[in-house]
Amino acid sequence: MRVLIPSLLFCLLVLSPTSCSRDEPQKIASSTSGACRITNDCQAPLVCVNRSCQLPAVVDPKATVTETPSSIPPPMAVNRPILVGGCLGECDRPKDSIHHFLSAVLSKERDLARIRSFVESSILQHNQELLGDTWAAMYRAGDLTTRAESIDRWLQQWLEWVDRIADPSDRQLESASIRVVFQDQSRYVIEYQRPDLNEELMQRSLGLVWRLEWRKRGLEWLISRIDDKAPSVRSTP
Repeated sequence: MRVLIPSLLFCLLVLSPTSCSRDEPQKIASSTSGACRITNDCQAPLVCVNRSCQLPAVVDPKATVTETPSSIPPPMAVNRPILVGGCLGECDRPKDSIHHFLSAVLSKERDLARIRSFVESSILQHNQELLGDTWAAMYRAGDLTTRAESIDRWLQQWLEWVDRIADPSDRQLESASIRVVFQDQSRYVIEYQRPDLNEELMQRSLGLVWRLEWRKRGLEWLISRIDDKAPSVRSTP
């Protein structure tokens, strides 16, 4: 007993209390609250983390260290061409579609892509020719390039009449040249009196009337039939 008392007094007076403690985990825990700037400020085996002495974490030495958290990249945007339609707000109503289509057709700055967006190419009929059936077969066969070229080639040929308009002032849409002959929730038919062409000035074929039909596809009204060989105005759709 006499031997223990001087030893305890020596610890209390000379050494720090933690160096004489028999409870090593308690000593380590009491050091975790100490402030530090570098690891040398902490008592081993503690390390300095966020300005606080803490026990080192178990780290896999083979793991790859990254500064930013891993994340799954978003899918890349897929830019697919619009196969049918694409006139959007310009053709959400039949009267608007007729106005914008014919205005684009008669425009001096011809925009073929815009005019094509008004065409219902899956069912289009030009006079007695069922062009839509041909283009739909090309689509089913996967010949999308051939299909697109065929549509543009027909459209360019059909638009040639605009370049033959006799009076340049007629290259604008007149509301009086349009007469609605049939309409319901999915079909809209008009008769269009187109401008006179150069070759007709010396003939008696002036003032020919064409029959044009629009059908609804989704939210868009697209032109589905063109009859430009009508000799006169007809009263039935």
